[in-house]
Amino acid sequence: MHGDDYRSARAPLRRSWVADLHPRRVGGRFVAASAIALVFLASCADEERMVGQQARHVFVTTVTDAGVTLDQAADPKQVVYVLLQAIRDDFDAGADVGKRERAFDRQLAVSAPDTIFRRASQANLGRDEFIRQAVWHWAPTLGHYQRDFPVDLASARTRIRVEDRPGKGYDTGQSGEHWAYAFLELADPSDLPEATVIAQFQLVREAGYWRVVQLGFAKSPRRFPSAPVAPS
Repeated sequence: MHGDDYRSARAPLRRSWVADLHPRRVGGRFVAASAIALVFLASCADEERMVGQQARHVFVTTVTDAGVTLDQAADPKQVVYVLLQAIRDDFDAGADVGKRERAFDRQLAVSAPDTIFRRASQANLGRDEFIRQAVWHWAPTLGHYQRDFPVDLASARTRIRVEDRPGKGYDTGQSGEHWAYAFLELADPSDLPEATVIAQFQLVREAGYWRVVQLGFAKSPRRFPSAPVAPS
């Protein structure tokens, strides 16, 4: 499905907002637009909400998806891999509302709901509606690149790079939070080398599980080596 058709199928997403999620070239370099602009989401007008949809309670628990069990022993690469499979299925579902909703539920299942809501600068929306609004933007952000998603967990483990950041939560101010950042190079469907992007996933340990807080793009299209580079 073409990207514009996909975004139309996921209405009532605001089209200008979705367009802003994709990397833009500034001065010859890609600049990331955050996948979740929390301040913006909190101030969304009523017509931009998912009208008629009941926001169910979202909580963290063990899930099995794409042949992977995401329990407290699962690592960030496994979580990102499962999320990408759900985003691909969301994208491929086209106008099939049932398939899209099932794929969206799988994205909610790998989110860190309490952390997402705690980061909100305002609470104009209820907890579950806010989380649903935030996660709703993940598939339009990365769906354009779904052709280059890892096809299996083995390739995901090879391609995804993780930076482990234990200690204080960077954005929430919660001491003791354990964060990780995962990076994945994705080719544009145009196959133009200069259109390659680095997807960035922010994860946190919530209730003992690695779960996703937000995703977007790294600020520059840097390539990650296949093996750690020895210090000179």
